[in-house]
Amino acid sequence: MEKETIIAVAIGIGLAASCGFRVFVPMLVAAIAAKAGLLPLNESFQWLGSWASVIALVTATVVEIIAYYIPFVDNLLDAVTTPLAIGAGTLLLTSVLPIDNELLKWITGFIVGGGTAATVQGGTVLTRLASSKMTAGGEIML
Repeated sequence: MEKETIIAVAIGIGLAASCGFRVFVPMLVAAIAAKAGLLPLNESFQWLGSWASVIALVTATVVEIIAYYIPFVDNLLDAVTTPLAIGAGTLLLTSVLPIDNELLKWITGFIVGGGTAATVQGGTVLTRLASSKMTAGGEIML
């Protein structure tokens, strides 16, 4: 395996894993990095570095962060963001993989990127649910 491929997979896994914590933040970081020329994207993913993509992802990130500060809305949001995290993890890993075979690229992206995002998202969902149950949606008073 070439050094370039190993680095691309490592970057993709890191981006995919971070999608499990917040869906839109890593997408926004990737879009800004692509716009700045710091993240090389495959030809079919150049749209991620466009201004329209950056603006849409800034808006989605702000909404996502605000929603996670509202008790119980964060748990509801988890139901929506879990499949989105898998999709975002797949997309981000696939966007940096230097594999010529499109089918192999997407299968690898789904298994490795989507699987990584799903694992991290599952952990955060369970942690948030336990936290909401223990605190009844509020803060623990000592």
